[in-house]
Amino acid sequence: LAEMRELAASLGSPAQFDFAIDPPYYPPWEIAADHPFVQRFAEAYRAEAGHDPAFAHAMGVADSNYFAADLGIPTIQFGPRGGGAHQADEWVDVPSIAASVRVLLRLATDILR
Repeated sequence: LAEMRELAASLGSPAQFDFAIDPPYYPPWEIAADHPFVQRFAEAYRAEAGHDPAFAHAMGVADSNYFAADLGIPTIQFGPRGGGAHQADEWVDVPSIAASVRVLLRLATDILR
């Protein structure tokens, strides 16, 4: 914010701006790769897909930010393949929907045993 103010002042423009972060703000979060929930998910994924899942960090905001950061609930974001989120050309790979459901069903069944 300080850098933005300095830049605006250096332009010599009479324009002004105000910036504030209003709650809720959710900081980044990460779940450890060796967390039991991650391991159970990986087992369910392997059983259905036949190979290890590829874990990655991602940017964005979703309900998982609240569950993980505020409530401390172990959280993984997982779903079908797709792209163009929140755009006119957003898409989802239809066959991957069923594959995702099978993984989640296996995970839920394992947890509820």
